Amino acid sequence: MTEIVSATLGALVGGLAGLLASLWTARQNQRAAMTQGLVAEFLSGSFLEHRISMEGTWRHMQMGSVTAAALAGGFWYPGDASYESGSVLGSFNEHQHLEVYIGFLTKVDHALTRGLADQSDLSAALSGGMVWHRCLIVAIAAETTRQAAAAGAPVPHWVAAATRVFNELKIPATPLLGSGPSAPSS
Repeated sequence: MTEIVSATLGALVGGLAGLLASLWTARQNQRAAMTQGLVAEFLSGSFLEHRISMEGTWRHMQMGSVTAAALAGGFWYPGDASYESGSVLGSFNEHQHLEVYIGFLTKVDHALTRGLADQSDLSAALSGGMVWHRCLIVAIAAETTRQAAAAGAPVPHWVAAATRVFNELKIPATPLLGSGPSAPSS
């Protein structure tokens, strides 16, 4: 009788260990696929158009032809109907390119906060490209927060999501080596 109990218990433990190993492997594969998918999206030719547009928007801010306040009105509800939509590049105007980029940041935040993507792999793959966009997104996020609060409206989720992504992926607050775009002077 003891041998039957031992064999049954051994089979149960072995089966449970196999199930757990299988679930862990499936989870790792899912995380790798999500991570690879996010990297592929960010580095894709279609997403490059959004990144290029953001560079143009940042240059316009640096030159003073547009402000974060003018842009932010379109990123909270109900917002400011006179927000700056910018010029058209490809199929979208500058505001729409920013919306796509902000949507991507929200997607990355969702994946990271739920453990669906690997933080260190995303940081290694995306931080070099995102460093150029952080100043622009942070400026718009701060102004969006200010405008929404002044209007008694809720601050949109994307503001916190973008902040978490930049912090989790360790995106520097200023571009590397002091070259390229920099924060506007106060």
